[in-house]
Order: sequence, then structure tokens, then C-alpha cells
Amino acid sequence: MNKKNRYIRRRGGNYGEFHIHQLVVGHDFFKNAFGQDTEAMRDAWPELREDVFQHMIDRHKRGFTRPLMPFGFWEYESPQGRDKSFTE
Repeated sequence: MNKKNRYIRRRGGNYGEFHIHQLVVGHDFFKNAFGQDTEAMRDAWPELREDVFQHMIDRHKRGFTRPLMPFGFWEYESPQGRDKSFTE
């Protein structure tokens, strides 16, 4: 079973791999997930949190590099917030 189907089946078809990816990187280039709807991202974070971290672990095991924490963590969970000095 491929990983994409595992994520979709586990979430009952409500969220898919694109939603998880957007919570990892913070953008939805092809508008396949949340788009600009930050409220929907905030509402989905508690439900998808474990899948987001598992997605990052799987990518790291395959040799892809990612930041230490996903975008969703810094936006919706971190007590100190995200360091925006790199983007300004």
C-alpha cells in the first residue's frame, strides 16, 4: 500500500497528502489543499499533527531534508512562535 493512500484512508477521505504537505511546508502551490484558508489549517492541525510528523520522518528516512519542525508546529503550537527574521 502506498503512503498516499494510507494517509487518505486514515482520515476518511477528508484530508489527503496535499493537506499534510501544506502543513509541513506552509504553502499550497497548486491549490490542492487548504489554499489561503488559514482557519481551516488551524482547525486541521490537531487532527493531522501525528501524520505531519510521520510524513517528515518518512521523507528523512528516504534522504530528503526538511526543517526540524513543520510549518504547522510553528504557526499553531509553538509557545515562542516562528522566527520570521529570515523571511523579512
